[in-house]
Amino acid sequence: MNAKGKISIQESKMKMPTLTLMRCAAGSAMVAGLCFIVIGMFHSLNVAASVITATWVNVHIVYGIWV
Repeated sequence: MNAKGKISIQESKMKMPTLTLMRCAAGSAMVAGLCFIVIGMFHSLNVAASVITATWVNVHIVYGIWV
């Protein structure tokens, strides 16, 4: 509140440059791609019989923690 008892709203002076935003987007896309590759390396076959294996359970637990 200011001296007159009214709330003043100030705009933030902090701006994110376009280059920084693009670099952050590229970095997050690379991390997402690496996660996709790592999960794919350990993922079992997409058949009903593989659902009860320990590998299938572990991969889906780890994936659930990451997401």
